[in-house]
Amino acid sequence: MKVAFVMIDPMIGKRLHRAGGAIYALSSYLKDRNPYISGIDTKIFNFNSLYTGPLNLYISAIVDYKPDVIGFSTYCWNVEIVKNLIRSIRKLLPDATVILGGPEVSYNSEELMSDHKEIDLIIRGEGEITFNEVISHLYTNKELTGVSGITYRTKNGNVVQNADRPLHPVLDDFPSPFLNGTINLAESDGEVAYETVRGCKFRCSYCLHTKGMSHVREYSLERVEEELRLILLSPCVKIIWFLDPTFNAEEERALKVLEIIERYNPNMPLAFEIRADLLTDRLIEQFGRLNVAEVGIGLQSYSESANKHIHRKNNIEIIEEKLGKLKKAIAHSCEQFDIDLIYGLPGDLFENYKKSVDYILYLGGRIYYQPLRIFKGTQLYNDSEDYGIVFNGTAPYNVLSNSTYDMEQMVSSYCLNVGIDYINRGGIYNDIISAIKEAKQCAYSDILQLIGRYFWDKQAYDIFRVSNWTPDDRSDASVFDDFCQFLGSYMLKENNMDLSRKVREKIDGYLDMEKDISKSMYSQYGYFQLTI
Repeated sequence: MKVAFVMIDPMIGKRLHRAGGAIYALSSYLKDRNPYISGIDTKIFNFNSLYTGPLNLYISAIVDYKPDVIGFSTYCWNVEIVKNLIRSIRKLLPDATVILGGPEVSYNSEELMSDHKEIDLIIRGEGEITFNEVISHLYTNKELTGVSGITYRTKNGNVVQNADRPLHPVLDDFPSPFLNGTINLAESDGEVAYETVRGCKFRCSYCLHTKGMSHVREYSLERVEEELRLILLSPCVKIIWFLDPTFNAEEERALKVLEIIERYNPNMPLAFEIRADLLTDRLIEQFGRLNVAEVGIGLQSYSESANKHIHRKNNIEIIEEKLGKLKKAIAHSCEQFDIDLIYGLPGDLFENYKKSVDYILYLGGRIYYQPLRIFKGTQLYNDSEDYGIVFNGTAPYNVLSNSTYDMEQMVSSYCLNVGIDYINRGGIYNDIISAIKEAKQCAYSDILQLIGRYFWDKQAYDIFRVSNWTPDDRSDASVFDDFCQFLGSYMLKENNMDLSRKVREKIDGYLDMEKDISKSMYSQYGYFQLTI
């Protein structure tokens, strides 16, 4: 039997894939625990969800392997790609068993299988034990009636949903893909995706991190140390991304993990998701002894009213104090924090989104924005009608409006996002936007919104993004060209010669340094000189 595992994740500017993730965990369990493994061959396919070309290559790669079973790890960023792939694969491999798993298919499995006849089976929830049992049953031609945690298609075409599988209480019972050789660090892109826990102690109503778990399960610190020692001492690893939804949720455990890192390789670049208001002086000090390259912080909204609707609470004063201390402690390795914002929250307003943007800029952070997304399986999905939420019916289920955040406010948010993209770039853009802010004595968000409104009115929709988690693929010259167009129009309206002179001096200096842009921008810059 041949089993193909297919993962389709964003790979920005890379050919190889991160080491880690659900597919590796399933493959590891199968290799370590399946009694028929001597007769089973497995292969992991890593595809890029950002690939915009024809999917023929991905289809051909899978079909060329001639698998008997094909398992897809399915998320909001790849589900439409998966649907396209399986339509063709079913025609080319009519006898193969097509299995989908992951959060995107766990909460509406019967509906999905009714709509997509190409799917033979869906694994709901945690997959290691379930997938292993499914493979054993398929290998021995046994009926699937006794396998918990699956929805499957019978031979006569009926869709059957078996009972849920209870979560396995002890994570250490799952074999480590790092320690048993399933993951070959030398064949990855040098980035390791690593989790020390599953689940989240917080219950934000929009989030799937809890994944139906009533509590957080932890890998033992002994297992964590054994895996991290292997990873930290590998010459192939360039950075470790900790996938724990809130790394510092439990101070003592977080400290012990950081001490393990310091013991084996304190110079390894690290990336964490944390809650700033849970930082302690001890944790900040320990972070300061390591090479923390990136820190992600989920603010979501400056508005406590909006946060209340999503069962979240931020202590703004503590956040400011703790981030100030952390920024000093890790200044040697991390220049800027990544702070997440969600717009379109129930009970929220566009003015609060602007305040959130201004607050992050005041803190010196880099803004990551995205609209509220309504995922099946979340509390907010169940409550969406109560809040008057309208959202896209296809992944990633972006909110279009709600009872307090109408379409007019949503358009204003899109305009603000364009300005955020510019100020996130720093350099000349930050300098000029700051000069305009100082001259106008207004908030950053006012200027950022103006930038986006200029392009909205020009119907230049190609530069708008609802979320900046996807890459901006415009060239530097194109970005600068667009910015100059805005500046030319803005300065002409303002007729402020002192401000125009300051802006022109900054652009002259920038063009002197950026020779390639200077050449490509000559005609545009000539227009800009005339307008100011």
